[in-house]
Amino acid sequence: MSQPWWLAPPLHAPPAQQHPYPDTFRDKTDHFWDRFYRDNQRSFYKDRHYLGTEFPELSQGPCKLLEVGCGPGNTAYPLLESNPDMQVWACDTSEEAVGLFKAHPSPARARTSTWVADITKDDLREHAAQASMDFCTMIFVLSAIPQSSQPKALRNVVTMLKPGLGCLLFRDYAAGDYAQQRFLASAHQQQLGDGSFVRGDGTLAYYFSQEELRKLLEAAGLHEDMGFGGLYGRPDLQAEEEVLDVGGGLQIRCRCVSREHRNTLQHTGLMRWESSLVLARLLRSCPSLISGRRVLEVGSGASPLVSVAAQRAGARLIVSTDGSLPALTSLSKNLDLNASQVVIERARTRCLCWGDSAQLAALLREFPTGFDRILGADILYVAEAIPDLFVSVKALLALTPQALVVLAYMERRVHEAAILKAAAEAGLTRAPINEDVEDAWSTHAEGLYRLLCFQKMSVTS
Repeated sequence: MSQPWWLAPPLHAPPAQQHPYPDTFRDKTDHFWDRFYRDNQRSFYKDRHYLGTEFPELSQGPCKLLEVGCGPGNTAYPLLESNPDMQVWACDTSEEAVGLFKAHPSPARARTSTWVADITKDDLREHAAQASMDFCTMIFVLSAIPQSSQPKALRNVVTMLKPGLGCLLFRDYAAGDYAQQRFLASAHQQQLGDGSFVRGDGTLAYYFSQEELRKLLEAAGLHEDMGFGGLYGRPDLQAEEEVLDVGGGLQIRCRCVSREHRNTLQHTGLMRWESSLVLARLLRSCPSLISGRRVLEVGSGASPLVSVAAQRAGARLIVSTDGSLPALTSLSKNLDLNASQVVIERARTRCLCWGDSAQLAALLREFPTGFDRILGADILYVAEAIPDLFVSVKALLALTPQALVVLAYMERRVHEAAILKAAAEAGLTRAPINEDVEDAWSTHAEGLYRLLCFQKMSVTS
């Protein structure tokens, strides 16, 4: 997108005037774009080879791309040629543009499906399956749509993206663009009442501020991610807010992704897993387990339950870690939701992928004495990840006889014997659970969840 800052209009720019025939330009956009492509064919826009660099995921492996406002193929064909495993569904409001796209000489045309569509009116699901696209590109498209129709166009596009995985890759004109300044300075004002400008060929141009664009995308069910250095949206995944009773008068607000997406969600930490609530209730019932301790949570995901409950139980410090940056971002927002319940300075979030020596070293530099308690909820369900988990846990556990690892989980695909074996191979041994903790756990777990405690072998040998 163009630079986001604002520029002041020229001092002597004439006041904006509404064009005398606004409905002509709003209602006949296809007519003006047909005329544009008849006059210019493929020669006006250069092929956008830079998109593979700006959005590298488009060049990596099999994917389905929806391109709206495809024109004659200046975006799609460079991407198709750089990724032989890509399939493209493309549409444009201009019949002339679609004809040029279909007549493109590239052999990659065989991996495309193209049709004429006005995305402000026509249902895209008539030509491709709903929620089937990995990516959608809108490159200088939204600005060509009348402002009043932009929200509907975006909602139409969002229906095509895979929940939790699909991304909208967006580029468009920014407020303060030099072209906008020339429009404002022109003696022949062609500005519609909604802020759009009419070019000499009858096509529209709209200039977005970042805040305006952000609100527009969020209203369509997308959220902003700067991972590609530009706007990068994903469906909101139907995040739901719950107020959960942890016991003792403590209620914790938690906004996580609906579990209906559990089979397609790339970052499973965006959901609230069941054992986190049971572990939080245990900490609330048995504060002596945590009080005055330096606590690390592994695999925290987006849920604030364990972090908030540990603070309220008297933890001196709580550091929540996860390997997913989106999950940590959601966790920070959830901690903010509960700011009245905790001392935010005592609640920290850090990235930790189990077995990553660089991240482990960074944590140990920051917390050189390690942690008295390491907590985890529902992190023992992928057998291949468990050895790295225990290697990381052992490295971060303090060298004191009282240092414990406390893991709550629902047995899924990994049996307890395999967990104990992996722990032993990492140098950890099962630690006894005192009677008070055992009784409290039995009350909260109701026979559905398990609790395991470990300590370093060197401490007991």
